[in-house]
Amino acid sequence: MLERKFLGFTLGFILTALLLYVVYSQAQGMTWGFDDYINLKGLRDVDSREGLRSFLFNGIAGPGGRVLSLATFLANYADWPNNPWGFALTTLILHAINGLLIFLFLQRLLVNDPLLKEHVFFLALIASFTWLLMPIHASSILLPIQRMTHVSTFFVLVGLYGYTLLRGPIGTPKIEKQILLSVWVAVFAVLAALAKENGIVLITLVAIIELFFYFPLLKFKKKGDVTENIWKLWIFCAIAAVPMLLIGYVAWSWQNIDAIYKYHREFTLWERLATQMVVLWEYMQQTVVPRSAKMGPYHDGYTVYTWRTPATYLALVAWLGLCIGLCAVMLKANKKLPKLLAKYALFSLLWFFAVHQVESSIIPLEQYFEHRNYLAVLGISLFIAVLLYSGLRSENLKKVSQIAFVILIGYHVFVLQQVTSLWGRPLLANQVWYMNNPSSTRAAQSIMDYFIKDNNNDDAWGVVEKFSKENNSIDMLVQIIPSLCKAQDVGLEKDAFESILQILPSVKHVAGVTTGIAAMGNAIRSGECQEISLAEYRSLLLSFLEIDKIKFSPRVRHHINYEMALTEEKLGNIDGYAYYGKKSFFDFPGMSMAEVIAVNLFEGGRGQLAIDWIDEVVGNNPGGLMNDYWRTRFASLKNAILEVKEHFGEGNDKK
Repeated sequence: MLERKFLGFTLGFILTALLLYVVYSQAQGMTWGFDDYINLKGLRDVDSREGLRSFLFNGIAGPGGRVLSLATFLANYADWPNNPWGFALTTLILHAINGLLIFLFLQRLLVNDPLLKEHVFFLALIASFTWLLMPIHASSILLPIQRMTHVSTFFVLVGLYGYTLLRGPIGTPKIEKQILLSVWVAVFAVLAALAKENGIVLITLVAIIELFFYFPLLKFKKKGDVTENIWKLWIFCAIAAVPMLLIGYVAWSWQNIDAIYKYHREFTLWERLATQMVVLWEYMQQTVVPRSAKMGPYHDGYTVYTWRTPATYLALVAWLGLCIGLCAVMLKANKKLPKLLAKYALFSLLWFFAVHQVESSIIPLEQYFEHRNYLAVLGISLFIAVLLYSGLRSENLKKVSQIAFVILIGYHVFVLQQVTSLWGRPLLANQVWYMNNPSSTRAAQSIMDYFIKDNNNDDAWGVVEKFSKENNSIDMLVQIIPSLCKAQDVGLEKDAFESILQILPSVKHVAGVTTGIAAMGNAIRSGECQEISLAEYRSLLLSFLEIDKIKFSPRVRHHINYEMALTEEKLGNIDGYAYYGKKSFFDFPGMSMAEVIAVNLFEGGRGQLAIDWIDEVVGNNPGGLMNDYWRTRFASLKNAILEVKEHFGEGNDKK
């Protein structure tokens, strides 16, 4: 019997993996996503020790650096920067491994349910099969940088599977077992968080499986023994851990978080919470009955809801009503089947909320991303499996259940094929995504980029002009100017620059300026822009620095200050270069920038100023794993400058 199950599972897994490959291979013509270059550009230097260390430990995708996720990209060193499909294929393999882990985890978990323990193989197989084929996972696989979601989920699933192996029978574990379980959960929560911060939700997920499968509090006496009370406290702490960490993080970083909401995002904290009430329902809909037209990488123009919007309250009441209704059925129903379905529906709902508690709550992230559901929908896939099992037990519903499941999987595969084939045709994909998301800056940028690559500046300008006016945005105006200057399109070049000046006083969003300001500055400083002088550009940069959304946003201000430094250098003002260069560095400290400033100061005849700057940088190094590296690197640079100064004499410095 076991051999038969093993052979059946192996065959099923191989066929599922082949189906995944066939469907996803239609995206082989894909291109890079919007966050890929900034996070992966360091791959070109990992063939050196310094480059490898810098790539792994200087990650900027999240506050934790995500070193474990970055390490997996080393497998695609040969694919950078010309083969994004190579990255997606590696992620697809990891996706299949995660599906296998889900099967193993659910097999161990479901034996604790007396109603299902004889059917755990079937249920785990159906749940993992359903999860693997869900179209909502497509963007997490086809956006190379979103492999981080898969790596974090891998550690969460290993943590959960190991927990079920260690946990033992239903009831209260002994004290030594409690300690072992605590250490196991802590280790894998940290590992998952080092891949992506959201991995910390492992702690909450463990509490949920305890309450549903191992230690149902309602079945235990209010006054248990000491061991039982300690375990009850442990479960309570596990439930509260992530919310308390979130509250602590927000309290500790409130000044920065408040500035991001005020000056970097187009919504407030309360508007984000209101919007997430609606977003979570849309995630649910796109998980079970997905629409390919609503799927894609660009959701930055998502509608912002407030607490004055009826849809917000409808969504909130619906969530509360669903939770309360499922609890009532689970606790009060007399028949086993309704209780069973209510239990797994509630489990899937709480699992969904638990995974979303970091990325869909108070942290000032963008409103909507499909990849946030990668782990969150595991509970839904399990509920679908239990629903199918329940239908197959009834003679009246057996055929209906079979047909419904086949239709559901067939529909998911059909939608997934539509999505992947669209990703494989980037020009058509960007046109469709822009049409479906007309308020998305990224979608409009993608269309502009394709027109520019096709040397069609008139159509590119048409997209930019229309989008900028309708959305009160300057991002794309900044980005198109270098192309217009290079093509010597003097009239459009001047129109774009003047449009920036007109929109700037009332601009809604400035973060996107950072993606194009360097190229624009280089084009102006090199003389490619015939109608934009250095003085005009300098005046524009100073105007940028007067806008609150830039003045109080270090992430954006950093870029403007650095552009000011380079422009002052071009104008021959070394003191101005040093002033703005330092301001830029302290907004966003980076080793390469500090080195460039030191070298430029020295080459500008300010050797002593360069040495003083190096000492200041070393005194403000990031610490941790990079501390020794910074000190060694800058000590070498300082010694080189001192040797040159000694050779040529102190008089070489300009006063």
